Amino acid sequence: MDTQPGLNETSVEPEKENRVFVPEVMAEPEAPVPVSASDEDAMIEESVQFINRTVAQMVFGASIIIGDHLLTRYFGGDIELAMSKAHNKPVSFNRLCRRPDISLTSRMLGGMVRVAAQERYFQGIGLDAGRLHYTHKLLLTRLPNDGAKSELAFDCMRENLPSRKLALRVNELIRISNPPPAITSESIIGQYAKAVEQFLDKTMMPEFLADKDNLYGLEREIQERLRRQAVEWLEEMEARRAACADLIIRLDDVIAHPNV
Repeated sequence: MDTQPGLNETSVEPEKENRVFVPEVMAEPEAPVPVSASDEDAMIEESVQFINRTVAQMVFGASIIIGDHLLTRYFGGDIELAMSKAHNKPVSFNRLCRRPDISLTSRMLGGMVRVAAQERYFQGIGLDAGRLHYTHKLLLTRLPNDGAKSELAFDCMRENLPSRKLALRVNELIRISNPPPAITSESIIGQYAKAVEQFLDKTMMPEFLADKDNLYGLEREIQERLRRQAVEWLEEMEARRAACADLIIRLDDVIAHPNV
């Protein structure tokens, strides 16, 4: 058994007992009362909403508790390590994720740990993220723990952003912080050469098809399919040839008339 902080502690810590999820109680009539068909539809719809909402609360509430448990016992409360995307997670945590009898996937467990670490970061800077839905918290874990994330979390609560809009805002921040590499002349030439090489490799004729006796040995359906494929290759090659010819003409004109 791996020696990790807290493994010998009791399963319920006194100071965290108030975090155990208690589902809301739906007011029920003392005795069933006959209802009309329309009222019955409304009653069923209300029950569906109540059940779905309660299940979601249970799942997300449990996710917070599990994440905090993992963060403490397997990461020693190290927020940076838990939030890191590098493959240097504790060996014991990786072993836990690989257990075939665990009810959650490694991806789900990793998400729970990151949310728990993020919660501690928010607490450390005095940001109360209690009004954030678990889905929103999980989306925010894609961002580093910095001022931009904190501001977005605050805006999310203030504007009551749906998860779809929050995802767009998160993607935008990621795009700004990780701009695509600048396009250079070398990269353009390299990409063009690579595309041509891949095309030529794709259209290379197998030696098997160069032997007429081998073609006789194929079924009629296979022969016809090969012919159709060869026609498609030829058309594609003609299109590529025309594109290359146009490029050569443009380059010749540019070289002959430099823009000085």
